Amino acid sequence: MNIFKILSSNDGTLKEPNVSSFLAYLLDPNEDHGLGDSLLKSILSDFESLKDKDFSDYDVEVNPEYKVDIDDAVLKTDKESNKKHRDIDIVILFWKKEKKSKTEQKNKLNAPELILCLENKIKDASIEKNQLNDESKGITKQFQKGTDIYFCYLTLQKTEASDNVFENFVYDQQRKIHLYWKNDNTNEKNSILEKILAILELERNGEIDPISEESIFLLKSFIGFIRANFSSFIEKKNANHERRIYGKPVIDFFRDFYNKMEINKDYSDKEIKQSIKEAIFKESGVEPNSGTIQCHLYQTTVNDDNRLHYSVSEKNHKDRDFFYMINPKSKNKVLRKYISGMPEIEVKFNK
Repeated sequence: MNIFKILSSNDGTLKEPNVSSFLAYLLDPNEDHGLGDSLLKSILSDFESLKDKDFSDYDVEVNPEYKVDIDDAVLKTDKESNKKHRDIDIVILFWKKEKKSKTEQKNKLNAPELILCLENKIKDASIEKNQLNDESKGITKQFQKGTDIYFCYLTLQKTEASDNVFENFVYDQQRKIHLYWKNDNTNEKNSILEKILAILELERNGEIDPISEESIFLLKSFIGFIRANFSSFIEKKNANHERRIYGKPVIDFFRDFYNKMEINKDYSDKEIKQSIKEAIFKESGVEPNSGTIQCHLYQTTVNDDNRLHYSVSEKNHKDRDFFYMINPKSKNKVLRKYISGMPEIEVKFNK
């Protein structure tokens, strides 16, 4: 059983905020996961100036979805405010322990000594060009004096898009790092996956305090989820099921029909569905479920609003861009062959 696959089994993915929330939980030494500050210290040690710093004398506060204003860079605390703001996925504040009460220590008049900001991207489709620059300006102006602010840009793995954003992030080179959820280059260990594996190895060798069986099970499930690119394998599972029943995945029958279509010729949705049904029956001797055919038609029609409910994403939409409706508001759907890049056609997919 993998709890992450179960939670993501409805539409095939867990959203970025969900993943950020779980990471914030693992990074919080005050939570009950049993890791203490192991994962947090591992990330902090990636900054050269923090590698040997002792954080045992600090109070730590982990804040998911920390809002900073990007107009005048004042922390947005007023929910009714209309000012534009950015949400930093995770902000971790460090206060030097004193003899004052925790309430006094965390009073906003007493700025934290250090802040770690983490911006999480599990898909390139969610990357925004100026986000890091906006966030750094906002939080820097919020804590103008006495606070060292560090930024960790966390992306699924090394890609040209994420590298470009990080390289164009105008910030002190010593106080920013690009970290990955997983790294296919085995010579580099700067990934969350490697850090979690290292913590489990330390626990197994008795070098850190024991972690509960429940937490170890949860971490192993999360490791599998990272390796699967935060996917539930739902599409792969469905494709294998369809292959056993119909001889090949239903999407392949739609692709066969698409390849035979004439450009600018009108096809009714009923005509397409009937042709697909006949092709499946001819291939397998099994009459397919009408609902299955309809769902695939939604997936493969680029300008159909219903497409957004069927796990069509930035990553996979090009493999499903087959048809477009010439009369989207009509009850009698007329479709044509979609050619990639048609400027007048809005291609819809989940980001």
